[in-house]
Amino acid sequence: MNHPVRFLTVLAALGLLVAVFAAPGATTVQAEPADGEVEWVSDTGFVTAGVDASFSINDDDLGTTQAGTITLMGVPAGTKYINLATGIAGPDSTATTTATLDTSKASGYMGAATPLVTDALTTQVTGNFALSTDAGGGITLLEAVSGGDIEVSFQHNVTDSYDGNLRGVADGKASDGLTGSQRAKVTSTSDPQGEWATITETTATSNMFGGMVSLSGDAASSGTAGWCTDARIELDKDGGACEGKSSTDRWADGGVWVQDGDTLTVTYYDSGLTSVDTHTVTVDTVSPQISDISPADGAFTKVGNPTISFNVTDSGSGIDIQNLDNITLTINGVAAAGVSFLSIDDGVRGIYARPTSEWAAYGVDTGNDNPFPISITATDGAGNSSTVGTADDAYTIDIDLDRPTVRTADATSKTTVVLTFSEPLDAGTVDADGSDFEVDGVAVTAAARKADDDDTPDNEERVVELTVTDLDPDAKPVVSVVGAVADKAGNEVDTANDGASKVTASDKIGATITSLEIDSDLVDADGEVGISLGFDEKLATNGVKVTVHGPSGGAATVTRPTPLAGSATFKVGDSPTGMYGVSVQVTDLGNNTINNLTKAEETHSVDGTTITLGNGPIGDANFDGVVDGGDVMLSDDGVSVSGVDASARTVTLSEAHDGDLEVTYHYVPADAVFQVDVDAPMVAIEPSDGSTVKDQSPFIRLVFDDDEYPGDTNKAVTLDAATLTGPDGEEMDVLDHFMAGTGDNIEFIWASSDLALGDHTLTLSATDAAGNTLKDETATFTVAKRTADIALRPGWNLISIPGSLAPDKRAVNDVFTNDAIDIVLTYDARKRNWYRATRQDDGTLGQPGSSLELSMVSSLTAYWVHATGVVTQSVDLVGASSAETPVSIDLVAGWNLVPVRTQEVGSDPIDADDYFSGLSWTRAYGYNNTTQVFEAVLPGTDGTVAENNGYWVYVQSAGVLVP
Repeated sequence: MNHPVRFLTVLAALGLLVAVFAAPGATTVQAEPADGEVEWVSDTGFVTAGVDASFSINDDDLGTTQAGTITLMGVPAGTKYINLATGIAGPDSTATTTATLDTSKASGYMGAATPLVTDALTTQVTGNFALSTDAGGGITLLEAVSGGDIEVSFQHNVTDSYDGNLRGVADGKASDGLTGSQRAKVTSTSDPQGEWATITETTATSNMFGGMVSLSGDAASSGTAGWCTDARIELDKDGGACEGKSSTDRWADGGVWVQDGDTLTVTYYDSGLTSVDTHTVTVDTVSPQISDISPADGAFTKVGNPTISFNVTDSGSGIDIQNLDNITLTINGVAAAGVSFLSIDDGVRGIYARPTSEWAAYGVDTGNDNPFPISITATDGAGNSSTVGTADDAYTIDIDLDRPTVRTADATSKTTVVLTFSEPLDAGTVDADGSDFEVDGVAVTAAARKADDDDTPDNEERVVELTVTDLDPDAKPVVSVVGAVADKAGNEVDTANDGASKVTASDKIGATITSLEIDSDLVDADGEVGISLGFDEKLATNGVKVTVHGPSGGAATVTRPTPLAGSATFKVGDSPTGMYGVSVQVTDLGNNTINNLTKAEETHSVDGTTITLGNGPIGDANFDGVVDGGDVMLSDDGVSVSGVDASARTVTLSEAHDGDLEVTYHYVPADAVFQVDVDAPMVAIEPSDGSTVKDQSPFIRLVFDDDEYPGDTNKAVTLDAATLTGPDGEEMDVLDHFMAGTGDNIEFIWASSDLALGDHTLTLSATDAAGNTLKDETATFTVAKRTADIALRPGWNLISIPGSLAPDKRAVNDVFTNDAIDIVLTYDARKRNWYRATRQDDGTLGQPGSSLELSMVSSLTAYWVHATGVVTQSVDLVGASSAETPVSIDLVAGWNLVPVRTQEVGSDPIDADDYFSGLSWTRAYGYNNTTQVFEAVLPGTDGTVAENNGYWVYVQSAGVLVP
């Protein structure tokens, strides 16, 4: 005979028992299968996912017995009856003597209620067989015993359990010879492999076994649990089913995977894994539908006991009309009694229609605007539930038996009156033409109920906005409801009751600043600004605040000469230069406050501590007399403002910030802005003080800077005086020589001519638009010759002149004045002639009597110059700013002798490709006097040409060289 309990105990000690499903605990078998059969525990034949499904097996073959022994001490002589449960011993079952049960020597004893096998032959006392036994532990002997200590041998029933995780050979894993443990398997249409389940006997003698299996809607649960192998342990090392287990452990997959409509099958097997019986149920995972609920969610009704109705349908496991405890209705949190049901297709219709007296049990407030919740819960035959009306998604009804009344009215503008009612209104009862309302003294032209998402989000549809003709700014008219305006339950305003339908409006119309005039747009340090104000209604005492702010500022003293006018004066004094804004706030007799500022919201990308705003001057939004951090709001609470310059529109942060900041502020509109200029203009003079110009006809340029703050519109100046003192000390009035360079009186230019060589001092005076004077500003500059110093070595030198020569200084003897120069040659490529000048006996250069005499020198060609010694020849050039046309040099195909012309004497070497750009040149040669060799310059290389040098250049076709 097998002994499963004994083997289970051994396996548990070895750590081989692994629960695949939740332990059943004390199994309760609700199904009552016949002997040898298995049945699901389900009244409806349906189950759902996410639950533990139970089944029962009835089979005598599953029950087992076990041998046991125990010693009774102190048994009286003549005893023919003993009870292992109580220890009673005596002649029969009425005996009162109690023997001592020596459990220390017991084997297989199950306790006080040892369930004996009732076959008498299985029990004996010291060779004396029992006549009869009973399951309660009583034994009647064939013969009486002589007394003393006796040993009782017996067979008893045990509470059997078959572990679905264990089998002699399962999944290729041996389990110590245990066989026949897997007796029940559950499969589904979606999970045909299924899972083995553990079954446990309800009592030791019942032969009725119960088991359960978890049903999962997760496809990952598909397949049978198995043994952990070395490969699977390695695979699952990061959180899988075998992590932390050994190869003697099993892994579980979480149950049987089921989907809606599956057939769930439990199969009962004998010890040889031959199917004995099967039973099926249907899987229903779809919850019942609750629909057609009346009244609708959020509905209003003026009935004190409204009828609540709803449908519950389910096409799967269905709704049992004979057992409707699984459908509940709660009202205001209290379960409703007396719900009636009617059968409909696939379900029932619930109806709750009870007298008003029964509604008191729900604590429902039947006054206006007091919604209460209801909830409906329904469960189908498979256990799927649906609920309408939850804490997160309430379903409410409002019983409203009260009429709405007008609570307040506010005249918010000259054309708008806003009414607030005691409860939400039905928008359909408010006529758009305004005929439901009257406002004293003006006509109502339109009316509209405002929704919750309008300007007053908490109004709960209680607000009606009336459009009226022009109200006085201090109007407080009586407003009346004269039409059938009703709440959402249909209760109408009682127009016959003045207390409910009439109200006097509050004055919420702020005064209008009808005029704001500033008497000067620009003032200097000695000036003052007068500010005139006008209003459309009387103001409160001290109802006008005026502050003036730029780089500095503060509150101004306001005078009220009449109820509808005011004035203020701002004296410049020590106020610095900048843009100033006038912030004005007025408060009427109704305590309504308005100002003249404009709100702005901007996002700035900040990297540091300074933000420059887009509009200005920045206004005194809180009218505390200063413009500071209280007038500027930042989106980051961790960043604070340490300073504000209203004129420059700058905000300084208390610490550096990196990232975007949203800035909210107010600025002064253009009609309330003036400018203060207390600083003299500045000027930049060219030529600058201390500079030298190598041009006797330079441009003299004055550039004034009177752009002193953001938004400065007064940048022009008047040039009052200009004198030039020459090297001889003679002073010349040059005021009339200056012309406004751009016509904006900021830049002035004089094209001078023939200035003497030496130091010149320009003295000038100017006045800006505010009257600030720049007095006797001076700049001294030196006029010098523009010369080129050409270095010559003994022998031949290939040179050129880098700039233009004066017209009267082009003769060969005026240019080459050094006696060591004895020959000068040049080549005219167009005529293919050489022209020559040679030192004559009289010391001059020339070629008398020759048509090829070189008499004049040009900077448009190059020259071969022969020197008898080391020579530096200085050549006077015309100033670069003189009125001359930029030069160009015509070249012919073939070799040309060309100069190197530059804009500034002393220029660095020039890239040859840049200098010869536009020409089809193939090669150029310069001449090195030191080595007496020609040095080639090729296109596309790093070759350069240098000032004072001449070059032979070969061009493939005629072209123009533009230096």
